[in-house]
Amino acid sequence: MEKEADSRSRRPERPHRTMKAVLPASTAPAPRYVVHYMDVRARAEPIHLLLHFADVPYIRRDFTMAELKAGARAKAFPTSQVPVLELLDGPHAGAQLTQSGSIMRYLAREHGLVAADAVVAARQDAAFELAQEFGKVNPMVNMYKRDEARTADFLSQGAGNGSGYAFAPKLDAAVAMLDAEGGKFFGGDTPCYADFNMWHYLDNLDTLVPDILAPPLVAWMTRVAALPPIDEYLRAKRPDAAKMGADGAPIRSVRADKPWGPAVKADDAPGDKAAA
Repeated sequence: MEKEADSRSRRPERPHRTMKAVLPASTAPAPRYVVHYMDVRARAEPIHLLLHFADVPYIRRDFTMAELKAGARAKAFPTSQVPVLELLDGPHAGAQLTQSGSIMRYLAREHGLVAADAVVAARQDAAFELAQEFGKVNPMVNMYKRDEARTADFLSQGAGNGSGYAFAPKLDAAVAMLDAEGGKFFGGDTPCYADFNMWHYLDNLDTLVPDILAPPLVAWMTRVAALPPIDEYLRAKRPDAAKMGADGAPIRSVRADKPWGPAVKADDAPGDKAAA
């Protein structure tokens, strides 16, 4: 589901953010892409993680709610969906790529974050697709207030694409896939694109249900977050999450911090913004 937020979403208006990846002033290469989305941690977040890890200069373009209500997304993109990756250089400059999975696979091929061996690449893609099955956690943490009954129902049938499945077996499958690659990354000894997709969804899931992840996944989450480009992004470059939905609140955790990253605020003050 690419449309976690729509024109019914309400939050205080603010100008859109345009953010370039920070690079040493001595090099300052031109940005290669524009990532179009909203200032929420949802479908585009794995794209931002991957681009920061690969040290690729790009522009971050977040739509405001006012722009969405005015139809800016529909006017800008043929499918009216985001995320969209706009190419700024090369023979396809000006092209717009849609669908988060297609964008991630394109970037993985462009920046060496997928295996050359077809069988290994298929295993990495299986891990990527497993993470996609956790996609419904995005609106749970971006659009709704914390509700125990809603969360319990979500955990029992919120996983999977289409028909609902329980989360527990899917999380067990993630552990098994990670173990099959040696337990360090889903890419083996080094991260692949599937690591960034899985990291985002499990981070959101932990925000919704702290301590839901098994120790091997906690260790892996910590390992990914400690990668220098990811650590820098999480601590200094990631914008605050925005309020989405009629009864929504920014992404928050019920605890003061997470084992693998900077502190995030508790959700006992609905008007506050989450820490970047």
